[in-house]
Amino acid sequence: MFSTHAFAQSIDDADDSEARQKAIQGKYIAPAAEQENLEYVVNDNNFHSAATVTYNAASEVQFGSVKVLGGGLFPTTGTYSFPVTAAIGLGYRGLYLPNRSMGLITGASLEQSRTVASETVSYNGTTTTTNYSSPPTLMVLSGEVNLAYRWKQIFFEAGFNYSKPMYTSGSANSEVTLDGAVGNQIGAGFFVNKIYFVEILNKTLKFNGNVHRGETVYNLSMGTMTGLEAHVGYMF
Repeated sequence: MFSTHAFAQSIDDADDSEARQKAIQGKYIAPAAEQENLEYVVNDNNFHSAATVTYNAASEVQFGSVKVLGGGLFPTTGTYSFPVTAAIGLGYRGLYLPNRSMGLITGASLEQSRTVASETVSYNGTTTTTNYSSPPTLMVLSGEVNLAYRWKQIFFEAGFNYSKPMYTSGSANSEVTLDGAVGNQIGAGFFVNKIYFVEILNKTLKFNGNVHRGETVYNLSMGTMTGLEAHVGYMF
């Protein structure tokens, strides 16, 4: 007697066998929803805005050339640096990334305050490190523009940034003034789906400024704060 149940089971077994064979051959076909989502990402050539959470792991600000004035000293040159803690931030990204083509990524972010635990000054063969009892803080607002290239879900980017450092002195005996300058970054990103993406950048922020400590002044030439920066983005 013909059994419809047996016939249906034989079809299911055949489908399972075919799926297993395709998996063995590296031809796995994603579920319909996943496949549709991937096709949307690949074929999406529209501009998108995104909110981001950022994490910047930079740990030091370094000034390679500092002019030391006053304090009974002849003008001399040296170096100046201070360690900073890592920082979480919030940001915005504008993404125009047509598939297999050049695109553009713009963005801005504001970090939480970083703690500055000490400073190190070197000149005339002497290096002095001062540990702060009331640590200063450094908060950075930055904007950036990147040229980018996307291939399916992956994109690569490189560009320039401009920062606005906000330094709050912890001691009345020391006044630090920092100004922003043009920095750079390079990195890559990945679209997880049509809503979320992640990025990893090697980012260099640049500053200049001066330090007033009593009668001594440190004129700070171009300084850098370099570190890896990670973004998790939500497109809307």
